[in-house]
Amino acid sequence: MFRNYYGMTSHGRDFLQAGVEVLGDPTPECDGEVIVTAAEFLESVGIESMRIDLGTVAYMDALFEALELSERQADELRSCMEKRNLVSFREIAESLPLSGKRRTALLELPLLFGPYGPTMSRARSLCLNGQMDQALDRISRVYEYLASAGYEKLAHQDFGFASHMGYYSDLVFRIYVDDALYSLVSGGRYDKLSEQFGPARPACGFGMNMNLLYEYMTDSGLLDEEGPSFQLAVSYDRFSKNLAADLTRWRKKGYRVMGYRLGNTVDPSDYAAMAVYRDGSYETGGEILSPDEMEKKLEAMKSCCT
Repeated sequence: MFRNYYGMTSHGRDFLQAGVEVLGDPTPECDGEVIVTAAEFLESVGIESMRIDLGTVAYMDALFEALELSERQADELRSCMEKRNLVSFREIAESLPLSGKRRTALLELPLLFGPYGPTMSRARSLCLNGQMDQALDRISRVYEYLASAGYEKLAHQDFGFASHMGYYSDLVFRIYVDDALYSLVSGGRYDKLSEQFGPARPACGFGMNMNLLYEYMTDSGLLDEEGPSFQLAVSYDRFSKNLAADLTRWRKKGYRVMGYRLGNTVDPSDYAAMAVYRDGSYETGGEILSPDEMEKKLEAMKSCCT
């Protein structure tokens, strides 16, 4: 992903992202399963302290519709919310010809975050139309799924979510660890995105910043000591059918081996051993080994590689 990101000790303009998405299921229960999958993955790598923040773009969109905001006004407010610029948000809100409950609902929107129960109750009291109520009904079903899976104590509400990408249509969520200011996981529902490329399908998914995950696991001592990824790298001067047969046979037996032509560059730290192939034999560590002897050495190295 080519996007700026910031962690505790690192930052960059691109990062590796992993995640999941479910196509074709429009239900709140699907949203809950997607969130639970993300949380379970983090738990599987040893992360115990996390917070799941839930929001809904549908609530915000319904509010803007009730206030009859122009597209420009709505975009300006969304931009302020994405940047958490509450000062500019308030200045824009107060410049609009609103009064009473309409003004209160808009001014409180970016402040609607906290424990699930009280925040949901306050959001419900600010509803101006049926669409806002429907958005809350839907996210309450997502919460019910999380509660059934045992994650209700981790769930918080945040109605101030906004994204510059603009394709989320309902649920949005983020997962934070150890009260960090940045999220490891972000995602939501984007029911109208696929129709821009083909058939219309409802969808929900998440992305995980693997660079930040690696940083967190490193700082927290959750990573095992790194070792070589492969058992053996074999260099050769000229192509040999016998070498190709050996490498193929070893890979089928589960050994991690690679052949490369002399003159190419590899990182020796990625391999437990390096060898040179000449005339049917393998020279490694000062020894000349037959293919069978090399295979026995591979078996001995198998346990050392991650």
